[in-house]
Amino acid sequence: MWDINRYTVLAFGILVVDQMLDLLIELALPIGASAMLMVDWLGVTRFDGPSGGALDTNGFFTLLAIVLIPFFLRWKMHDTSDALYGVGISLLIGGLLGNLADGFRVGYPVDYLVIGTAFNLADLALLTGASVMIYRVWRKDERVENS
Repeated sequence: MWDINRYTVLAFGILVVDQMLDLLIELALPIGASAMLMVDWLGVTRFDGPSGGALDTNGFFTLLAIVLIPFFLRWKMHDTSDALYGVGISLLIGGLLGNLADGFRVGYPVDYLVIGTAFNLADLALLTGASVMIYRVWRKDERVENS
């Protein structure tokens, strides 16, 4: 049975906020317009089509997301007592859902943030979730060695 808990809210919150930011950028900036704090390096840009940013999505990545989301959902239900585990999986699910929703809505992820490379909130959630999961595995291994 699926429980709605704080991790579910986090995953779907990322999806909702990512889509709201996508729509805000699409409405506020004309195609090709930028609001850069540091020229070509830090700011917000509305790209015309896929930006080729941090986690560019094509058919392969869409298929991968469709396969991984149920896997992560099953994995999430396995152990939600570990907070790092729950946060990491929720960030991964939210990021995958955000980029998948972009793919269905406009055909590609809507990248709008620029810090050296282009990305969006979903990409940030994916990278953060992967980092949290790597840290969790490393920390768990460290605890086993110290026992």
